Amino acid sequence: MGIQLVRSDKPGRNDFCPCGSKLKFKKCHGDPLKIAVCNRVANEKMVGLIRAEQFKKIIRMQQEACEVCDGKGYVIDPNGLERKPCECQFVRG
Repeated sequence: MGIQLVRSDKPGRNDFCPCGSKLKFKKCHGDPLKIAVCNRVANEKMVGLIRAEQFKKIIRMQQEACEVCDGKGYVIDPNGLERKPCECQFVRG
């Protein structure tokens, strides 16, 4: 994983880094220690995004399986005048 350089040639130390950080290359991906830190931060961010998507999928599956609202996410009160959120929308996995 990590950020890959777009160009095939390595930028000069005083050029801006091609990763888009708006830092000079020598202060960003030109420094081996900072490359490792950047890759670790990117990995942690990706893991967080994956977990969030998995959580959304679980909630969506619970809503689709709801017998009260048939996956619509709301129920109509007995008088037929008002839509109320179904409890399945508030389930946390």
